[in-house]
Amino acid sequence: MRPKKRIWLDENGTCLTCGYTKPNKLGRCKVCKSVLDLFSKVIRHLEVESGLRPAPKARIRKARLHDPVKRKSDRIKNLFKEKLNLAKWKKENSDKNAAYQRRRVAAKLNATPSWANEFFISEAYHIAKVRSKATGIKWHVDHIVPLRSKLVCGLHVEHNLQVIPAKLNESKGNRVWPDGTF
Repeated sequence: MRPKKRIWLDENGTCLTCGYTKPNKLGRCKVCKSVLDLFSKVIRHLEVESGLRPAPKARIRKARLHDPVKRKSDRIKNLFKEKLNLAKWKKENSDKNAAYQRRRVAAKLNATPSWANEFFISEAYHIAKVRSKATGIKWHVDHIVPLRSKLVCGLHVEHNLQVIPAKLNESKGNRVWPDGTF
């Protein structure tokens, strides 16, 4: 028995899922079709990565020097691979990525002095990652004296950092002063 054909559009030509009004040649919604295609590519990639699906066989690449259209498609494929590799690196090295992001934000705020010890700062982010894995509770690196506040601005240095549970850090924001006078 064949599965029922999926109804994409109503009688006026409007997509039932997203409301887009211009169907493609097959009478399907362009937007939903492109989203479904991208979603299926991502699912296939994740299945190969997790071992649920065998990896596709390697194709022999022919020289594409003479065809600019094929060269452009190769560049697009490589950009997609680079994005996947970057996402994979960020997932595997979340402590380094978090340290980088916080350092970038702090530099924007001009809160990092030249004498700050980058090793101890990145080590605090590493400790937060290790504690998160060990306890199953998410840990954050917190600035004891907030970087931005109405009353005072602290520095992004190793002496102003502490590793605390994420819920506590999110609840205190930049309103808490170490001696409780905020």
